[in-house]
Parts: sequence; C-alpha cells; structure tokens
Amino acid sequence: MKQIWLTAAIALVSGCADPPDRTTPSGAFARLAPCVDAVSARCLFNELDRDSRWSAHTIHRTLTESLQLVRRSFPESRHRSMMGRWYDKSTTADGAHLFEQMCRDQQCLAQLAQGFGAVVDVRSTSATTAVVKTTRGALFEMAAADGKWGFADHREALQQAKIRVLDRLAQLKQNAAELENMKRAGTDLAGATDRPPVQRGKQK
Repeated sequence: MKQIWLTAAIALVSGCADPPDRTTPSGAFARLAPCVDAVSARCLFNELDRDSRWSAHTIHRTLTESLQLVRRSFPESRHRSMMGRWYDKSTTADGAHLFEQMCRDQQCLAQLAQGFGAVVDVRSTSATTAVVKTTRGALFEMAAADGKWGFADHREALQQAKIRVLDRLAQLKQNAAELENMKRAGTDLAGATDRPPVQRGKQK
C-alpha cells in the first residue's frame, strides 16, 4: 500500500496524473504540489485538515465580531490599539483570506517548498494523525477527519490563535460593558478608553 501512495505522489509532483484523493496521508500530501508550484496560500488552505480550516474560520468570525464591538464601543483613535496585532487581519474576507495573511507572515509556503517532495515513509502517530517523510528528509504532519486526510502542520498554531482571539473578545466585551456602566453613572471617562483590553494568561 505504501508503494502505491509513493507512486501517486511521484506522479503528481511530476505533473503526470490527476490529483489523488484524500483517503491516505500520502495522497493528501501529494495534493499540495500545485499549491507549492503556484506559491498559493489559498490553495494550501483548501488542503488543510478539517480542524485547521475550522480554526481559521473561527478566528475570522471572532475577529469580525471583535472589530464590530470595538467600533461600536470605543473611539476611532483607539481601534487599532484595542485590536492589537490582530487589527489588520480583522478585516479579512473569510477564513481562507485570513490564513493567507498568516501564511504570508510566517513564510509557510517557503518552508513547505523547502522540504516538499515525494513521500518515502508514513508513520502513524494515532488513528487520525500521521507524519510523512519526503525524499528531502523533511517531516510533515497530516490529520484525518471523516475519512479525509489533510495537511496539519499549522493545526496547533491555529488552535492556539483561536484560543487567544476568543479570550481577547471576552476581555473586549468586559471592557465595553465597564465603559458603558461608567457612562451611565456619569463617571469621568478621561483615559478610560486608552486602556488596552485586559489580557489573561500569556499572550503572543
């Protein structure tokens, strides 16, 4: 079976076959070849494992809600500081576009291209995760859901980012509520809107 996957990967890399399906880690990895050739992060997004794509969509929705809240509740001069490093990504069109920006910032396509090649070995790490090794000696993570494998090298980073933006939204809601209460009480608001959102835990 491994030899079949290897043959499919080699054929795709050489441009001599239709893209393989996603029923095996090697087949799913071989589907990345057009993304590497086109230097396309959007193409890569479509080949991510399901959980990675879901995380990107959650990040996008959370950032959209956060920016809407900031625009409603705080002066325009504070919008960028309230959103922090996520400000530029909060106006992305969708999860795929957001991933494109994150991929660009991290030069993930260059990293993928450096180690990309035909798969020479597959090591299962669980029932739904595996590591593929290429002819260049590089190791890449793959993950499956609903019988379909996808590229999972960015899954952990996306999950961590999802947690951070959800936490930030919770803090923004708290700050906005406190500001509204101060307004209702007629409290002096001087400097109140200059405070960044309170952060819980380690933020990156």
